[in-house]
Amino acid sequence: MNKRKRNGIEDLLKKVNVVSQEEAEEVDVVICMPDGGPRYFSDDVSAFCASCGIAIHHRPHVPKKPPKVCIHCGLRMVEADKARDGDQPSDEQRAALRARARRQKLRRLKGD
Repeated sequence: MNKRKRNGIEDLLKKVNVVSQEEAEEVDVVICMPDGGPRYFSDDVSAFCASCGIAIHHRPHVPKKPPKVCIHCGLRMVEADKARDGDQPSDEQRAALRARARRQKLRRLKGD
């Protein structure tokens, strides 16, 4: 018998909950990609982050009702929720998230 090695994406997909469009309209926010990087689809919709105002883009079929936020604001919201619930990220995790956000911001500013 040939055992297949599982990869990270398979584990991640097990955590994804597929919901109806009606249920999706009830989420708190839709996390979107900042503009300035590559767009994988020509029909992406341009918008502005409801939290910080930077240019973002998303797919046309995302829920209409919830506010759209950039990934950076989304991460901050997740951190705030975890802190409120007492499940705080470690100092190393926080530092890694800040460093990643700085790198992404620099890439956007450089136009890469």
